[in-house]
Parts: sequence; structure tokens; C-alpha cells
Amino acid sequence: MIRLAPATPTSLPAPRRLTFVRLDDIRGALINPRTHDVEHLAGLITQFGFIDPPVADSRTDRLVSGHGRIEALLHLKEQGEPTPDGVLIDDDGEWLIPVIEGWESSNDTTAHAAGLGVNTSHDRGGYDRRQQALLLEEIHTQDPGAFEALSFTAEELDVMIRSVVDADPSVESTSAAGKEDAREDTDSDEDEDEDEDEADNTSGAATNHAVTCPSCGHQFTPGS
Repeated sequence: MIRLAPATPTSLPAPRRLTFVRLDDIRGALINPRTHDVEHLAGLITQFGFIDPPVADSRTDRLVSGHGRIEALLHLKEQGEPTPDGVLIDDDGEWLIPVIEGWESSNDTTAHAAGLGVNTSHDRGGYDRRQQALLLEEIHTQDPGAFEALSFTAEELDVMIRSVVDADPSVESTSAAGKEDAREDTDSDEDEDEDEDEADNTSGAATNHAVTCPSCGHQFTPGS
């Protein structure tokens, strides 16, 4: 776990700084092949606030990363949504967005490479499926609004939980899938009990049924 310690005073100039910039003054990279789910990003910002500032190139005064988040903010503003937490408003009513400045590319090729590198680093990562499923289950149970903002469905969560339980039966689940499995197990047990009762009754009926001796014609009940 990362523990944040108080900053140590230093006379060295900070290589990075956080600056609040008017939303309508932020310019994206000239070339940005990344596509974005703006509705999803807007939902996350609405739910959790603006917590991941974009990065600007001090040489070009254009974004290196964060294009999708800026698109989402523009979308929210155009829709007349309230100012998200983490965003300020200037005297003219314009949104002020926190932007990380201080990084400077040496040329356009370096700027493009840096932008691609930031995006592909996320693409190349993965998840511990067990931890992801259990975290999503906790969020689904404790904060349905936050779960909805993550754009997972209850059905997707059920599939994830089932796969985790199948891989590790010791995992206890309170998800809909886990509860459904428990219900199915209970129903199965009840069905087995009913089958056993029916078998007992059938056996009893066969045992108590009178038969005729083929030799003398005497009728009797077997076992009596």
C-alpha cells in the first residue's frame, strides 16, 4: 500500500505543476487516434468528480493525454449539468480545469509518441479477475450508484462471480449469481428428498401389496 508522506520543503523548481485552465482554452493534439466513450466518461466524472487531470505539452500548448476527459467535460457543460467536483468557475462563469503542465516535447514526433505511449500503457494492462469480481460485488452491494457509473451490468457481474467461484469454491458470494446457485442447490436437495419419499412410498406400497401363492393359492402380504 502506498502511504503519502508530508512533502519535504525544497528550493528546487518543481518539474510539474497543476494549473487551472479555462475549458474553452484547452486544445487537443493535432493528431489523436484514440476514440472515447464520452457518455461513460461523463458518468464517471458526475459520480466521482474530476480526479484525473490531463497533461499538456509546454512546447505546443496542446494536450498529451486526457482528450476523452475534456470531451466529457464539454459534453456535461453543453448539457447544462452542474460543475463537477474538482472543477472551478471563473468570474465569467467558465469552467476552470486542472491541467498538469511542465512536460515539454522535443518535436512533434516525440509528442505523438508520448501520447500513444500513455494510451497504450493502459491497453497493455490487465486485471486480477478474482479481485476485480469481488470488488465489483462489494460496490454493487454497498453503492449501486457507483456500480452503475462503472457501466457493468448485473448479468456481467454474475458471470464474473460464477467464474471466480468455479475456480475457487472457498470464495463466498452474496451476488445475485451466488444467491441463485444457493437457491438451485436448495431446490435440488428438496427434489432429492421428494424423490426419496416417493421411492419410500412406492417401496412401501409394493411391500404391503397382497400376493397369491402359486402353489396353494393362499394370499399373504410379504414381510408381515
